[in-house]
Amino acid sequence: MTRGHLREIEKATVKLTKKRGQGVLVKGNCILTAAHCITYSGNGEMALGDYFTEDIQTQRGAFKASPLAVEPVSDIAVLGAVDGQATEEFFQEWCRFEDFCEKTKPVELCPAKYYKPGQSFKIWILTHTGEWVIGKATSPRVGAHLVFVEAEKSIKGGTSGGPIVNELGQLVGLVSTFGGTGGHSRSGPSPCPSLTLPVWILHLIA
Repeated sequence: MTRGHLREIEKATVKLTKKRGQGVLVKGNCILTAAHCITYSGNGEMALGDYFTEDIQTQRGAFKASPLAVEPVSDIAVLGAVDGQATEEFFQEWCRFEDFCEKTKPVELCPAKYYKPGQSFKIWILTHTGEWVIGKATSPRVGAHLVFVEAEKSIKGGTSGGPIVNELGQLVGLVSTFGGTGGHSRSGPSPCPSLTLPVWILHLIA
């Protein structure tokens, strides 16, 4: 992994300010994060058109984004641009989101075939303080949608939703509930985007 690769991933990583989480830009103008880092509803409001937005801070500025898909069991969520036709305010937020996506290189998704049961591989984890922590990840079984992550240092609260990448700079996972909601643990499960996201999202970001 080169320093150039790491810098590009840092530029694509954003902060979710409401719940102190992170997210990462991928293809299709989508931001992936942990489900527990965003506000959403499972009672039908989202399907009926109610707006849920997240405040996003990037190296290029701030904007709002909205949930496109949420999978709470695996702890993964997808954010996209707000509906720019809803209000004048949302149109400006939409423009800022699109500008960020246009000027930022997205992180490539690790393909599903990369994960092999019982095989461990080296990973890099970007914390909310900008530090890179090295570790390893292991896919436990055939069909597993999570990898087990072991870091060389404790992962503190605030890093949730941040990128976990392999030696090719591909996104292999997202920081989830290491040590529970308070963090401060060196290990835990991580959702694999290519194994957990809905098919229509994968077609969008592949």
